[in-house]
Amino acid sequence: MNLNPLRLAVAAAAFCAGTAPAADRAPPAHDAVSVDLSRLAPAMAQRMNLDESRMPLSLLVPAAVAAEACAVPVARIAPAGCQASVHSGALDRVLAARMEADAPSPDEPARARP
Repeated sequence: MNLNPLRLAVAAAAFCAGTAPAADRAPPAHDAVSVDLSRLAPAMAQRMNLDESRMPLSLLVPAAVAAEACAVPVARIAPAGCQASVHSGALDRVLAARMEADAPSPDEPARARP
């Protein structure tokens, strides 16, 4: 199953809406930011008991989630994205949702990775 990245960002924004103080609240979901997971992928995979080889290289997340994971203020998040550098529970939740959405259904045959 292949989900639209914008739909994932909207779901992430709805899921994380209550996690930030009002002054740091994320912009609308259409202001989603790409977060590079490469630096934290091994630790995230181990902590969350995930197969690192199946993890995405980046995630499209609300700016508030990106700011937390990249350790910068929301106002300083670049539209081009940032590299995750610290553990973020909100980022973990978005990754878990993405991995679940991307998982093949039991009826779907396994695909070979290119």
